[in-house]
Amino acid sequence: RVILRHHLLCIGCPVASFHTVEDAIREHEIVRAAANARLASRANDPDLHYQLAMAGSNLVQAHLLADDAKAATAAGEEGLRHLEQGLALDARNQPLRQLIPTLVGRLSVARFAAGDAEGAVQILQTMASKQEWGSDAHEQGCLLLGNALAQVSDHPRQRQWRERLAGDLQRCITARGTLAEAMARPGQREGI
Repeated sequence: RVILRHHLLCIGCPVASFHTVEDAIREHEIVRAAANARLASRANDPDLHYQLAMAGSNLVQAHLLADDAKAATAAGEEGLRHLEQGLALDARNQPLRQLIPTLVGRLSVARFAAGDAEGAVQILQTMASKQEWGSDAHEQGCLLLGNALAQVSDHPRQRQWRERLAGDLQRCITARGTLAEAMARPGQREGI
């Protein structure tokens, strides 16, 4: 509603090509400011935290397009705080749960762009192991982390990170059960 009320358009929409990156940043900052203004009276509203987390995610993308990794990282960290606050209020909130891989993946990219490889890996490790984020987030975190580790093959902690990833992957596989159990379940419609 905030986006429509302020006549704003999202990155990736069909008419986004008519906007500059600076327009997108300004517009998503308006959305974030409007949601933050309502936060004092609706701090316990997980949907409001979702709006703030989504604004943060969109700002990460826009700031990365503007080659401002520091601003992208800050926006992602703020978005992540709201994502976690929203999930603390409603752990089953599907929009928040579905936003986890996008926001965390973008924050990781922003940290890499800012020269913080350890921070980028750390946030993906969190995604791959944080119990309250659920099995889909764990699996997606492992996949993103495996891809990210390929980018830092010369990092001194590479081996340690790969060993941890192997353990996280093993836990994901074990959580799915045996092949017979998997074949007995109905077809999976989302996730990995």
